[in-house]
Amino acid sequence: MSDLNMPGSRFEILIKQEESQDGFVKFDNKLFHANPQGIDNIEFYLSANKGEPTKPFASIASGGEISRIMLAIKTIFQDKDPVETLVFDEIDSGISGHAAEQVAKHLVDLSKNKQVICITHLSQIAMKAKNHLHIVKYIKDGHTQVGVKYLDKVESSKGIKDLFIGTDLVNA
Repeated sequence: MSDLNMPGSRFEILIKQEESQDGFVKFDNKLFHANPQGIDNIEFYLSANKGEPTKPFASIASGGEISRIMLAIKTIFQDKDPVETLVFDEIDSGISGHAAEQVAKHLVDLSKNKQVICITHLSQIAMKAKNHLHIVKYIKDGHTQVGVKYLDKVESSKGIKDLFIGTDLVNA
């Protein structure tokens, strides 16, 4: 995970079973409660900073950290995962430079076997995509609306340049 701008982080998977007197699954002479996925309750734990204890992933991870950890997991298990389309939002949160290039590299690797949709504000990531869409929010009749425009090659180049230099993309 260090090449995804999470140096010193630790990721743990805790697998527990809930024993139950009225359980209907028997294993090692014990009865367990079961849900439709089986008897295992799986929790992800994360320590995003060196020296910190791991804590439940869902309660401490930022949107960017969640996306980057999912990217790592999906990259590792891409041959086993039946999901064909993956969406990564905020994957660039809190990163730049080399870390952004590493995230882009992982996204490209994943896109060889899956459709990857990535919402990004970094040129290092956007420039690796085959297709670009521009998403814009606007107010119409007092309500927030969302517009999406497919960008041709010229518009894509301009959009990536604007991301790089920090220009507002509203007119892309």
